Amino acid sequence: MASGQIAKLFSRKMLKYLLMMREAKLMTLARLVVAPIFHALYYPLFWPKFRGRKNFAKVKNQPLIIVGNHISPLDAVTVGILSPRNLHYFAKNDLENGILGKLIFRHLGLILINRDIKSHATHQGEKLLANRMAIAVFPEGTCRAEYKKFNELLPFKVGAAKMAVDTGAAVLPVATCGKYRPGKLKIVVGAPLHFAKNTSVDEANETIRETIFGLMKENGVRDVRKLAGKPAQNPAKNPPIVDENPANNIKKIKSKEAK
Repeated sequence: MASGQIAKLFSRKMLKYLLMMREAKLMTLARLVVAPIFHALYYPLFWPKFRGRKNFAKVKNQPLIIVGNHISPLDAVTVGILSPRNLHYFAKNDLENGILGKLIFRHLGLILINRDIKSHATHQGEKLLANRMAIAVFPEGTCRAEYKKFNELLPFKVGAAKMAVDTGAAVLPVATCGKYRPGKLKIVVGAPLHFAKNTSVDEANETIRETIFGLMKENGVRDVRKLAGKPAQNPAKNPPIVDENPANNIKKIKSKEAK
């Protein structure tokens, strides 16, 4: 390789390193400024109980994927308060549009992904894990009430498991138990999980899900259950039309469509 090519490659690597360091410093600054505000509001509102925080020390300075169940948009705040490390979260790439996105979101640890490109999220996440960073993932993909309740666990998307198997990153399972109400919230951090390279992604994914399910069950979530998937429709908005006489069903359906 010619000396010019070596210099060019070195300059690219150095630029990438400097940009990464700048982003890390901005994230740390944001954490120092924003975190006290969240703490001041969060604790008086919810009186949360945290268990298992010592497990963060077991994965200190390691590439880390925090995986949690998803019961509220506040889960991202909860995990951010819980973690002693700067965290990266996945978000849609349209958040980068506009002045606010360019000035703020790009430097607050958001991994901006294009959902139209297959594996774009895992590819971006694995690049961060290669630099020994930490990512927070909610693999259920939604917390909307029409799809699940706080005591239910949807199937997990495989992205977090794939990143863990591909990179060797530790997985720290987090179970948010209860509800976001004063004295009703408990967050439990389980022991870290590690997966060998020859582990199948589906096996790793199910292990993570079963671990979080177990944490929910052990920590007072009543009637906790696993769902097979999202319902096809919202039963509350679209109640089924049932009648013993099929002819009456057809009439009711036509009447409803007419309205």
